[in-house]
Amino acid sequence: LIGSILNGLPYLVVVNFVKRKVKERIFEASAKILLGSVLFQFNWLLLFFITWWLSSNFWYALAVLFTAIFTGWWSIHFMKYMKKSLGFIKLYFQKKSSIVVEVINFRQAVVSTLNASNLN
Repeated sequence: LIGSILNGLPYLVVVNFVKRKVKERIFEASAKILLGSVLFQFNWLLLFFITWWLSSNFWYALAVLFTAIFTGWWSIHFMKYMKKSLGFIKLYFQKKSSIVVEVINFRQAVVSTLNASNLN
């Protein structure tokens, strides 16, 4: 939650700007990388100097900076697994549970086929 709060604004700015301004889908990733790398560094420097100005303590500002960087990195990885888990939970508790059982059985058949082909 802390990582999403401290790093959410530059992420949302980049995503919305690229969505509105970039016409070709092929250039979206490049634009996000470029804008993200600039905005995130600017965000972290701004966060550092605002904290230093408010607290008058360099070490608090440095602690907030490292907290923003590491919790942002962790929240990226956490959100990836959270989306997968929530998707599985939504699928598992659907009203049409026969579809869920069919999908799970099909997945097991595909995995066993892949494992058998890797052995050969």
